[in-house]
Amino acid sequence: MRTLQLAALFLLSIACASRDAPTQTIGSATMRNDGTIVLQLRAEGEGHLTGDSLHEYFPGDPNYEYVLRHIGPISPGESVFVKPFPDEPK
Repeated sequence: MRTLQLAALFLLSIACASRDAPTQTIGSATMRNDGTIVLQLRAEGEGHLTGDSLHEYFPGDPNYEYVLRHIGPISPGESVFVKPFPDEPK
């Protein structure tokens, strides 16, 4: 399941990276009071295709630290924009 989530993030990143926007984002991240990170992401492609996804990463999730490092500093109750993910998780 987690592999599918990372694959979805990668595909969303590719789709969004092809858009010509001054500041590329693929959505937003919000941290809940319990530390859960909620990613709300959107991809837009040719032919007016769009895709939305919602991902939740709980503390202790195998991908939690990767997502947290990617989105940068965030505190409970805050939201930040999410830049496209790199091709390969680090």
